[in-house]
Amino acid sequence: MPLPEDLREAVETALASCNSKVLKESSEALSADYRSGQGSSRGFQTKTQFLAYLATRLPATFGACAAVFQALRNRCPHFSCHSILDLGSGPGTAAWAALDVFPEIDALHLVEREAVAIEVGKMLSEKATASAWKSVLWHQAG
Repeated sequence: MPLPEDLREAVETALASCNSKVLKESSEALSADYRSGQGSSRGFQTKTQFLAYLATRLPATFGACAAVFQALRNRCPHFSCHSILDLGSGPGTAAWAALDVFPEIDALHLVEREAVAIEVGKMLSEKATASAWKSVLWHQAG
């Protein structure tokens, strides 16, 4: 499932600010962590590490979430979703997918432990066209 245009543009803008060699190294390290089964369990300590997530994992995560939301929409066509609570939201990837399938969503509550993920998520949401992003509530978990 392709990224919504506003999200794709926001990711491209974010990645343009990063040194391509450093981004490539961080992306390779992140991919190695995922292949070894570690995933993102070590957390993201720098913005560059999180930008590597945008380049390598966000599109696949978005696609997986969007497929689940679309399956729900297909099975329950009369279901209407108006709010999202995402624990461990990262930069809001699942919220972007939910809004792609359920444009009627008007409240987003995103909880994330990594401050850099929230920072990147806020940066991405600046390009969002869905009105729910204008009133998103970000919470940093302890």
